[in-house]
Amino acid sequence: VLVKGSAYTEMGISKGAFESFTNNVSDGKNIYVVYEDGSVNKYTPNSKNILKFTKDYDSQKQLKNHFKNFTNGVESEFVAYSPVYSGGYIYFVVDCNLKTFSMNYENPSVVYASQSALVKLNVSNGKMYYTAINNSLLHPTVAVYNGNPYLVGGYDTSTNSLSKTMYKYSSGKWTKLCSLPSARAYGKC
Repeated sequence: VLVKGSAYTEMGISKGAFESFTNNVSDGKNIYVVYEDGSVNKYTPNSKNILKFTKDYDSQKQLKNHFKNFTNGVESEFVAYSPVYSGGYIYFVVDCNLKTFSMNYENPSVVYASQSALVKLNVSNGKMYYTAINNSLLHPTVAVYNGNPYLVGGYDTSTNSLSKTMYKYSSGKWTKLCSLPSARAYGKC
């Protein structure tokens, strides 16, 4: 499959050889790429199986608006991961990381404050819905079953270790379901 779109050459082949296509999901007709910075694009194959860029969901603007009270004008970056497609929505986790500096003048260092959310993107209208995630949990894997999102594992910053916990989001809250046989993070289910 060749990709053709605004970020690619006239020949349709990425100079980066698809290196940024690690977070993609499909509805069976289109491919949705969730880039690490939270940008989401839609690609549709033509009759020659060349993927054409068909939509930019303008997710960066929506993410900045959602996290504006957290960032409060401080330099920040988004890190998105673990996308899943289910029932007309793309679910993924996004971390908003603030870049701040410690007040220790003898040993200055960069400190990151982070806030995470589960994003639910409606692929038909581009609207994004947000659900806060426990701020001590980083890089959980997302799963969706019967319309309910689940978070599996992750890195727990409160204990500085991988998590064995699975959470389910339903009725407006996260519920701890169980402890898994082994700790996991970064996409391992």
